[in-house]
Amino acid sequence: MLHRLCLSLLGSALALALMMPASLLAQGLTQKGDLRWIVLASRLDLNEAIGLARYYEGKVALANNGWYAIVKDPIAVRDQNATRQALLKQRDYPKDLLFSRGDGYQRIIWQTDKPILAEGTFNKKKTATLQSGALRITAGPQRKNNKTSLFVQIAQQGKTVLRFDLEDEDDIDLDYDAYVKIVYLDKSVSVPQVIIATYTGGAHCCTQTLIAGLQPDGSWSKIEAPMLDGSGFMFSDLDGDGESELISVDQSFLYTYASYAESYAPHQIWKYKSAELKDLSGEARFQDYFKQQIAMFEHSEAKDAELGHNNGYLAAWVGAKARAGQGEQAWARMLKDYDKESDWILSDCKVPLDKGLCPKGQEINLDFPTALAKHLLEAGYQLALNKPAPASSTIEPVAKPNPEMDRSPVNAGTGLFISADGLVLTNARLAATCPILVMTRPGEPSFVGSVIAQDIDLDLALVRTAIKPAIWGELRLNVRQSEGIYVFGYPLSGVVDSRSNFSEASVTSLNGGTNEGKFFQISASLRAGQGGGPVLDQSGNLVGLLSAGLQPVSAREISRFLEAQGVTPAKGSANAPKSLDDLMRKSKELSVIAGCPR
Repeated sequence: MLHRLCLSLLGSALALALMMPASLLAQGLTQKGDLRWIVLASRLDLNEAIGLARYYEGKVALANNGWYAIVKDPIAVRDQNATRQALLKQRDYPKDLLFSRGDGYQRIIWQTDKPILAEGTFNKKKTATLQSGALRITAGPQRKNNKTSLFVQIAQQGKTVLRFDLEDEDDIDLDYDAYVKIVYLDKSVSVPQVIIATYTGGAHCCTQTLIAGLQPDGSWSKIEAPMLDGSGFMFSDLDGDGESELISVDQSFLYTYASYAESYAPHQIWKYKSAELKDLSGEARFQDYFKQQIAMFEHSEAKDAELGHNNGYLAAWVGAKARAGQGEQAWARMLKDYDKESDWILSDCKVPLDKGLCPKGQEINLDFPTALAKHLLEAGYQLALNKPAPASSTIEPVAKPNPEMDRSPVNAGTGLFISADGLVLTNARLAATCPILVMTRPGEPSFVGSVIAQDIDLDLALVRTAIKPAIWGELRLNVRQSEGIYVFGYPLSGVVDSRSNFSEASVTSLNGGTNEGKFFQISASLRAGQGGGPVLDQSGNLVGLLSAGLQPVSAREISRFLEAQGVTPAKGSANAPKSLDDLMRKSKELSVIAGCPR
């Protein structure tokens, strides 16, 4: 069995590739004499076939029957059984592998590309010299200040354009080989780029990569890429534009849900352009690649059924599915299969970290789905966890909410931004259900927040997010009876946008049942799910927030709650009344849909 897939994929054995035009790939696949193709599997889905071909370092042949065969290059086969047994001893090939002369194959439609134009290794005893077109790179050892170090010199048309040193102080272990490669990452300039990778040493760490390239202004510069576990970046032109992408694993998955040996990770796809390296993993044009990685994951699972209940594997599999646009489907399966008895500790911090550490007493333990949702959404993986619930005719408007506080848990509701640094107010009944909330706004990506404070009696919760909102609630403390107000929220567990509820109403009583002065009553017809939504006055000031029981808690109590948490609320102003359109727009900009990651 391969060592953990997320790690083995870093090696050159599973180098990446692109779909190549049929005209460029071999015709005449029929072999002569004893030569036979090694047939490992066949699939009807092309991405599944390519995924298996990546796994086995093979090729994909289109068969006459429309299937895609995963094949290895022809070998001499005189005794099929003996040859099969010999191959099975070499590596983990399928036991039912076949041999084919190739009569039924039309053409090879996929094989690994070879983007590296030149490469070599160097160390404290060995020099590498590479030439590609006008570029000549020399890299090797030198003595400087009575110490051995490494140097890299890049010459273009015989003239040195960049030279730099690599020393032990740069976290380089000179006992290990460093490598230099020439590859086209950015064709907007006339010459390819130079990759220099060095190793820090240690059992599991780490490769430091430098990228040197000609810039549009004619100068040469180098940048430092993120340090990577294992053997560093792979290179492949995934989208067929003649420029190689850089591929790594998403290291945030390593050690997060399981031990290193049991950690898996989806890939990250990087693009170099004009001395900048950007993560483009979330772009739709790379979804096919992630479908191929999913096929590799699932092939490993098919050979080891226990993987399907391993949280380290499931986390990476869900991440890859999310990149492929299949996150919702994967989430449902993960909830059913994950290891609920795992003793791997997952936690979050209620407050920002202090020098990388959570202050004592501020940690909260998370279950696996909650921790995974927080991780994936903060890293830009889209899961559609808060998919709107369908409209239901069984939920009727509530004209006069029950004044008694209902403290039963809820799974979804509304929230609103209450500060410039992204703090969100919502209901304590929702926050009590899950310490990490998944939030979204119509037409925008989901994000997550950590519950940092709650007041059960007021049904208020404060949630920390990384969002920087355009606007946030400004409090006006002295709401008046009979005053005209406006209420907004997302009923029916978050049916968004066209089904959001914006109501014009009035304050009918400043006495909210048994909580005199803390809640007030309004005339609006409300629906379940609007809890946590804003109550605005005619100038757009926040005068209340709907409890999950659909009574507004007063802005005065909101202010006291915030100040108790060290948050100074923004104060409203007596501006001229806004139009209904402006008030509705402001309500939407203030509000978010909030729910549990389940």
